[in-house]
Amino acid sequence: ALFALPAQAAFFLEDFNSPTLSSELQTQSSAGFSVAISGDRARLDKASGFGNGELKVETTFQVLGDFVATLEVERIDLVADASVGLMATHTSLSSATLGMSRIGSMISHEIDFGSGFVLMDSQSQANHADPLALSFFLRQQLGDTSDQLAWVDNFQISADGFSAPVAATPAPAPAGLTLGGLIAGLLMLRRRQRS
Repeated sequence: ALFALPAQAAFFLEDFNSPTLSSELQTQSSAGFSVAISGDRARLDKASGFGNGELKVETTFQVLGDFVATLEVERIDLVADASVGLMATHTSLSSATLGMSRIGSMISHEIDFGSGFVLMDSQSQANHADPLALSFFLRQQLGDTSDQLAWVDNFQISADGFSAPVAATPAPAPAGLTLGGLIAGLLMLRRRQRS
């Protein structure tokens, strides 16, 4: 059974009931891959004629501490080593609820085909306790160019907390560097003229 956690401080649910993805999710996709919301579910597609690649929908926040995450998946038309999943947990069967949990540094992946969650694997490593963004995906490997289709619903996360990813420090603007260099050059020239 999926590990039950005490009442969590943070909860996220994307039930795909609005016409666009939550602003707390971001997508990354290879050519030919797309996500669209239709009928209160998300449709994950790979168009015919495209080979290997991935569509990844990831949280813009990081999950802190212990958590449980689940995603309902319905594979409609996936062939030739295509997979749909939640982080490292994926399915090759028609319908399932995928689960992932963390307690301390132990991460577990589970799957429910309708009769309760079954543990697929569990691992403990020190870095497993680090904050992480969670994602679901549609992936194609081995170069098949067939179209692929899967539906997902109810992506939910209960956790000790959420944190925004650390923002990268922006690089200085090229114009600012140019202006700074010009001013420094003029000052040096002026000093030389005075000497």
